[in-house]
Amino acid sequence: MHRILAALSGAVLAILFAIPAAAEDAVDRELARRVEALRAMQPDAARRAEYNKQMDEAWRYFDAHPARALPALRATLVAETRKPDPSPMVLLDVGYYLYTHGSAAGKEAGVAGLLAIDPAAPVVRQNQQQLFYYTLSVAADHNPRVLDYIDRAFLENDTQVVIPPDNLTLDATLSSVFLYGVYGEGAEQHLAPIVKDAKWGNRAIEVLIWIGTPASNGAIREALDERHDYESFARATAFLMQSGGPEGREIMLRVDPQKLEPQAAQFYSVSKPRVEAANYEWFKGLFARSPGPERIPDAQLRKQLADMPAHARPAQALAPKAIFNSTIPREELIKLLRTARHAMFQRVSDEALGDVKTTNMLLNGLRFRPD
Repeated sequence: MHRILAALSGAVLAILFAIPAAAEDAVDRELARRVEALRAMQPDAARRAEYNKQMDEAWRYFDAHPARALPALRATLVAETRKPDPSPMVLLDVGYYLYTHGSAAGKEAGVAGLLAIDPAAPVVRQNQQQLFYYTLSVAADHNPRVLDYIDRAFLENDTQVVIPPDNLTLDATLSSVFLYGVYGEGAEQHLAPIVKDAKWGNRAIEVLIWIGTPASNGAIREALDERHDYESFARATAFLMQSGGPEGREIMLRVDPQKLEPQAAQFYSVSKPRVEAANYEWFKGLFARSPGPERIPDAQLRKQLADMPAHARPAQALAPKAIFNSTIPREELIKLLRTARHAMFQRVSDEALGDVKTTNMLLNGLRFRPD
């Protein structure tokens, strides 16, 4: 009898142990099936809604089985990055999931996955929004490996990203503005040599108009010395007068119109009076009729700028008149505004772009403030 009971107990235990093993095998098979579904996706606009539904369902399945999904997906992604012809959609979808849901090892695999994506692949261009947010996530973590990828995938790649819910359309310049902007310190220096590039230099200047500082004045001046056409000159003027501070103004005043092509020379003759008028009071006057308080106590203003939220619109709008009337030391105030601007780039929206524009005008005006 004891032998019979022992045998029965052993059989029951074997069954009980087999149940979780069978369940794990089923999860692994389902994970593999969903990865293969990604691999099978084609650049078919008619099936875009179907594909998006499949990807959403896959992420929900991964979320429901993290213990099995995360290591399996990491192994899959690592293997995919080592292939001579990896699947763009496996890299894109699995990599983005791992980067935003995984451990440090998952994030590392996610970075490698991003860098392996061919941004020109038709199926990737059809999923440009996902590539943008994937790149934004890596850039927000200030990973220096992402800068060259932003160059290749966005700055040097004519494409558009449509951002819901308001269908904000970001062209190559504005996509790059958010990506370099959210990266922060170091992005401006990275763009400096590209400013001199004959093909992509003007676009790099367009980005610097949004994210730059007087540190780029030298690169812009060198570009002006080499390129005298209207398109280049107009962009350089915009940078020097919106971000270049007093030095930028002086560079503009030293321009020799005789060296410019006719359209650029005409533009300079129209612009020069505004260049000559630029000073602290001129910038301050731009905001004379803007809404908001005339003054905010310095301690309160410091806190408001330092606490600028990322990913959400601030409870209190910028108060330009109060900023110009502040007695906070100029360099401290500039630093606070640059920190606030960095947070703005983490809100991918039209209103964030408006806040950045206002902040850049404040920054440049303050550079003229005598302290």
